[in-house]
Amino acid sequence: MLKAYVIGNKDLVLSFKLIGIPGLSVSNKEEALIALNRIIETKEAEMIFISEDLSTLIENELDAVRLKNTGFLIVEVPGRSEVKGELPSVQKLIQKILKVRV
Repeated sequence: MLKAYVIGNKDLVLSFKLIGIPGLSVSNKEEALIALNRIIETKEAEMIFISEDLSTLIENELDAVRLKNTGFLIVEVPGRSEVKGELPSVQKLIQKILKVRV
């Protein structure tokens, strides 16, 4: 089973903690980079969940991790503002989170 870790705002981290996934609450680019680098260096987890708002701030760094093929699976989690209005279908949420067509 993959070990997972979450990086995001306190609500996202708390939500993941409720299902047994540890995480770190961060609020800016610098904190997000520190958390990401710590996970990569210590190999704390193979799957990293990161809030979409933070992932846009460190997009280049995330792409570099993906390109190195370091064995980390990075999953961007949409925030509340991303799903306002009409609720999307589960299929659309999966497509958005995993960046694949289902």
